[in-house]
Amino acid sequence: MRGINVFLTIALASTLLVTRNSAIVYGESTTLNIKMPFEGTNITSLTWDVTNGYGQYTHATGDERFALDIAKTGLNQAMGQDVVAPVDLTVTSVAWGFECSKPESGYQGLGVMARIDGRAWGKQPDGTEMYEVLKICHFAEAPYPRHYKQGERFVTDEGGKKFAKPFPQEKNNTHIHLNLFASNDKNLVPSSRVPIPFHRDYGYQFEGRDLAPGSTYQCIRNRDGSTSGLCDIWSTQNPALVGGAASATMLVIDVSEIDFVSNVRHLIAVHEGIESLLVPKDFKA
Repeated sequence: MRGINVFLTIALASTLLVTRNSAIVYGESTTLNIKMPFEGTNITSLTWDVTNGYGQYTHATGDERFALDIAKTGLNQAMGQDVVAPVDLTVTSVAWGFECSKPESGYQGLGVMARIDGRAWGKQPDGTEMYEVLKICHFAEAPYPRHYKQGERFVTDEGGKKFAKPFPQEKNNTHIHLNLFASNDKNLVPSSRVPIPFHRDYGYQFEGRDLAPGSTYQCIRNRDGSTSGLCDIWSTQNPALVGGAASATMLVIDVSEIDFVSNVRHLIAVHEGIESLLVPKDFKA
């Protein structure tokens, strides 16, 4: 099936936000699940919160209108954690290592722009230019520009020996920022960017969830223990399943290399040897 153009118009409160012309490379509309930027529970046993999202605080305008900050409310849990790719992507050289800083917040580390596998990048069949981007912010060191599989740890050097970690922030505010946007400019100049929600109607989800425009999704923890918003989300990133990303030791056995006949003969010989040591030769049952 040949590729088709999908024209998506997103409107909120009668205000036109974005008209997106997305080339679906496999010939049908697909939903990409953007996952947690941290490793899964089989390694860390941690849950995460959306501490800032969808129009809250510094996410009120521009391409960050539908941004998410991932951390743990009131804790510096993200400090020192390895950051992993939320989806199959390529860290581009466009604006690589830009400062994730704003006047009201000061220096907050470095960010990157990522090309998303299977999404528009460049000239489309109708001749227009379109780029769909995942912006990731607040690294201590910017990830090295190359391709990463979903769940693979970002590295900061060409040799892949140094893993990317969040920039340490004060007031338990260490976090990783994610947001999607589309642009018709190859240099992704800010004035060309239009925000995209994490919602299947627009081709994306976050950890299998549809986050529709109109809500904040910020995790609120009340004194009585109740919560609202996106709190205590388990990461579904499983590093044991991603080549080069695992931080746990795995035992892999290739049974095709095992000589079962020789091993059985060896076990019989061992058994007979142990029997000869334990049972006297003149013993009669």
